[in-house]
Amino acid sequence: MHDADRFLRAELPVVAAEREAEAVAEGSPPEELGNNEILIWHVRPSEVRAPELVDQYERILSVSERERGDRFRFGRDRHSYLVTRVLVRTVLSHYTGIGPTLWSFETSSYGRPAITYPPSASALRFNVSHTTDLIACAVARRREIGLDVESLERANVRIELADRFFSPAEAADVRSRPAWRTRFFEYWTLKEAYIKARGMGLSLPIEKFTLDLQEPRDIRISFAPPLRDRPETLRFQLFDHLPSYMMALAFRIARQERVVVRVGPTVPPSFGAAPATSVHEGPSPTPVGSIEIVPEGPRVFLEGEEWGAFPPIASKT
Repeated sequence: MHDADRFLRAELPVVAAEREAEAVAEGSPPEELGNNEILIWHVRPSEVRAPELVDQYERILSVSERERGDRFRFGRDRHSYLVTRVLVRTVLSHYTGIGPTLWSFETSSYGRPAITYPPSASALRFNVSHTTDLIACAVARRREIGLDVESLERANVRIELADRFFSPAEAADVRSRPAWRTRFFEYWTLKEAYIKARGMGLSLPIEKFTLDLQEPRDIRISFAPPLRDRPETLRFQLFDHLPSYMMALAFRIARQERVVVRVGPTVPPSFGAAPATSVHEGPSPTPVGSIEIVPEGPRVFLEGEEWGAFPPIASKT
């Protein structure tokens, strides 16, 4: 932690607590985040260009975050970093009512970030991912989650990478498809999401676990020695509703538990209503239903049959 940040944390028992109370009193009441919910918010940095909004973002960052941002060589990278940090802070604040400037974080030896302040938010888990002009943040309570987003237009992707990083079954699946890039990114984002949910970084050999994508609403995972895990506790979700992007979520689920996943766009600090995109239940690995995002509103499918269409969900005022 930066020395200036340590100084600010030292004043937290008195001054920052007052600031936190003021921020909660002046802001909107926090939105409830249930124990059975996972929320994903995504933003395009190119939509954050108003000078007054960028100035507001700059004031939200900690001293060490601002210094790190200044070290980026290119302006677009500095801007993406700024929006990323603000997205994390404002998403967490949205579900707690705590001011976005008051959060403190630490990074594990594997590079996984965690909340160190305030202690009252210790149950929150979050994961963030970014690619070209898209940043996404997932948040949940007492649940390990992993999120990955990738641009389908990345120029440095070759089919040989599947042989190098995927299991033999996954690589064969990619090679069998004329439109192999989409399948490649489905595997890639799911693998990254699982690794991030485990919180062990690239210490996990990604070729030692295999994802089965034959049923998109029932994605399975298996492991080869020496890698071990409990596949029955894992759920996966792919999102391809954003043109030119692939997003994947991995998370844990308990027996007889029902988990609802919601995803929506935002331009922090404004958050609307995120529609549900999937419902998962344990211990069966088969989701009870899924919801496809379409222009006229989410459309529900149960056991492969179309059940009906919900009207578009209006943003909160």
